[in-house]
Amino acid sequence: MPMAVISTPPPMRSRRRGHGPFAVFLVGVCCLAAATALLAEDFTYIVRPGDNPWNLTERYLKSFNYWPRVQDYNNILDPAAIRPGTKLLIPVSWMRGVPAVAQVADLRGAAALRRGANVTPLRPGMTVGVGDVVRTGPGSTLTLEFPDASRSLVGPDAELRMADLARLKASGGQQVRIELQRGHLENDVGSVRQGSGRFVIETPAAVPWRSPELTRFCSPDRTHCPGLSGGM
Repeated sequence: MPMAVISTPPPMRSRRRGHGPFAVFLVGVCCLAAATALLAEDFTYIVRPGDNPWNLTERYLKSFNYWPRVQDYNNILDPAAIRPGTKLLIPVSWMRGVPAVAQVADLRGAAALRRGANVTPLRPGMTVGVGDVVRTGPGSTLTLEFPDASRSLVGPDAELRMADLARLKASGGQQVRIELQRGHLENDVGSVRQGSGRFVIETPAAVPWRSPELTRFCSPDRTHCPGLSGGM
């Protein structure tokens, strides 16, 4: 399971759990606005008896209007006669998610939660959902635990916004997108099943770059993008 330390400003570093000390140093650049377009990935769905693009779309995708896209994306000539066992590729960005929350697993010092216009002190056991803003005080740290047991350690004097947190209906995979405005995060991320989930940190000075195996951070010319196995 990868471990990544994300800071604003960089440097950043990452490791896989159980594989020695922090070994990979990652430098983030570019602009925040480009992040979404660079994170496309597919979920592999195994067709069962009775499946077709229409009922798959109705069960798992954001809108019924996606069924022609599923058919075109997979070059399906006869949508009424797809053999069980056939592998269909579905972009994660098309899939319907069930809103989820992260829980404050540990707090050392003081931290606050802003939800809409309300600001309240954070305590262990409280939850953080989509749209919430978390701020830690000087010398304070906070650990967030996600539904798949991944964790983020929020460093002192940090501010982040939970931009997205959901479980995908088709795969059970988790989608996390955190906007880190200042400070640093240390992320202990559970292994992501192929195409079924994403864990993305965005900062004002860095943009995630998607390889087939890993979301990571690169220098402007991408010369400093050390490879890792697994997904984050």
